Amino acid sequence: MKKNLDITLRPEKITFTGNCIKIADFHSGKYKISYKEIVLAYLRVFNQESGMSYEPEIVDITSNMEGELVIYNSARCQYRIKTDLTGKPAGALLLELSMHAPYILIGAQDWFDRGNDEEFEEIINMVKIMGQC
Repeated sequence: MKKNLDITLRPEKITFTGNCIKIADFHSGKYKISYKEIVLAYLRVFNQESGMSYEPEIVDITSNMEGELVIYNSARCQYRIKTDLTGKPAGALLLELSMHAPYILIGAQDWFDRGNDEEFEEIINMVKIMGQC
């Protein structure tokens, strides 16, 4: 298994442009994530009572869901974006991302293992094919 780069951000501003997401994090600086590089995006939602988290499937995601937006690019870099300072719930940000990059895999997927190199490569190839349509 390849070693992932895991970047955690707590931005004050997230902007969706024509070709990328611009993220302004007070501590980490500015990031640009190209839509062409994104292969997977989902939410990590936290249960207030238990403190446990879960990853809802696309059919269960609503625009008012709070939590973290998690994005993987084709290099397997994971961006964990805490959305509490943005003024928008994580669900709304994920839905906006899906409008700008409709060919990426959205929501929790129980049919593949993100840690499996071969399965992740299949996802990358699938997203490339969908992006060409």
